Amino acid sequence: MPWEDVAENSNSEAKTPNFWDTVDIKPKDVTMALIDCPHCQRRLRVPEDYVGRLTCASCSKQFHRQHEENKQNQNNLYDRKGRPMVLTNAQRRAGMTPSDVAVQTVAGGGLSILITIFTIFIFFIYTISQW
Repeated sequence: MPWEDVAENSNSEAKTPNFWDTVDIKPKDVTMALIDCPHCQRRLRVPEDYVGRLTCASCSKQFHRQHEENKQNQNNLYDRKGRPMVLTNAQRRAGMTPSDVAVQTVAGGGLSILITIFTIFIFFIYTISQW
C-alpha cells in the first residue's frame, strides 16, 4: 500500500519546525506565599523563601518577614464544624469572622429559596384562577 511505503521510508528524525519550537518556555520555579500585612490586613504575594523587609502595596508601610516553617500549610482551614475558615480581603477588613460569613451565606441562601417557592406558588395560583 502506498501509505505504508511512505511510513517505512520516511525519516523519523526529520521534524517540520513550527512556531512553538522557537518559543522559549521558562518554568515557574518560584512558589508564592500569601502574607497578611500587619497594618492593613491586605494579603500580599511574596516568594515563599523570601526573608526580609516588605512594603505593602496598599498602605505603603514596611514590615519584616522572618523565616518560618511554612505557616500556610500549618493553618487550620476548617473549624470544628467542618466549615471553611477562609475569608476574602473585604470580609477581613470588615472584621468578619468565618462563622459570621457562614451564617450570612446560609441566611441568604434560605431567603432566596423561600422567595423562589413563594413566586412559584403565586404563579400556580394565578394559573389555576385563570381556568
